Amino acid sequence: GGVGKTTLAKELYRRIKGQFECQAFVRTSRKPDVRSLLSSMLSQIQPHHSTHNWKVHSLIADIRTHLQDKRYLIVIDDVWATQTWDIIVNALPDGNLCSGILMTTEVDDVALKCCGYEPKYVHTMKPLGHDDSSKLFFSTAFGAQHDCPPELSEVANNIIRKCDGLPLAVVTVAGLLVNQGKPEQWDYVNKSLGYGLRTNPNSEGMKQVLNLSYNNLPQHLKACMMYLSIYEENYMIWKDDLLKQWIAEGLIRANGEKDMEDTCPG
Repeated sequence: GGVGKTTLAKELYRRIKGQFECQAFVRTSRKPDVRSLLSSMLSQIQPHHSTHNWKVHSLIADIRTHLQDKRYLIVIDDVWATQTWDIIVNALPDGNLCSGILMTTEVDDVALKCCGYEPKYVHTMKPLGHDDSSKLFFSTAFGAQHDCPPELSEVANNIIRKCDGLPLAVVTVAGLLVNQGKPEQWDYVNKSLGYGLRTNPNSEGMKQVLNLSYNNLPQHLKACMMYLSIYEENYMIWKDDLLKQWIAEGLIRANGEKDMEDTCPG
């Protein structure tokens, strides 16, 4: 993970969706709620269509009926199992209208299944080169490469190499080091990172980066982050509701003359 599949899919979707009559961008997960996924798809192609309490087979039938004889673009992000694809594809009618179906996955077998075992339709993401990684890192950490203090240049390049061309790793580590000007702080991060993040199995390399970022949060922010773990993956969290829950749990306290709700803006 972290190579930029979702970012590329979102940007492609943003650029070309206007060329299609119907568009939807849906995200799945390792343990997807297929009914919610299909409901999201239907609500995007038919914005005023109620799907409350609909069964999966009814959602499939309605999506298929609505897309029939239309040119559509459907993006399914982060598919982990062929079984998920088998259900989704039933909702997508065949046709010769140059419709587009884009799917992202970390699993080679899933990618091949989704494109009918035609490897020419699979695009394998490549990591960033060192120059692009450096631009991304320095723009995140300092605003520009020439703003990096000379005493941090060597350790910064070591950190960039350890990020292994993964954009998520580069941005996460650079964000951790924003406003950290002491060389010993940079040395600590450099020594905490292992090599081979991209080739590390089961995304363990990215977990290492994210754990490093989490472990360097202030204690009150760690508690807020841990609170988010009670929600399922891809669950939509409303900011105002979450803020009230944090206050009720004592995770947010008033800051001087500010009310508690003003302490945590945006």
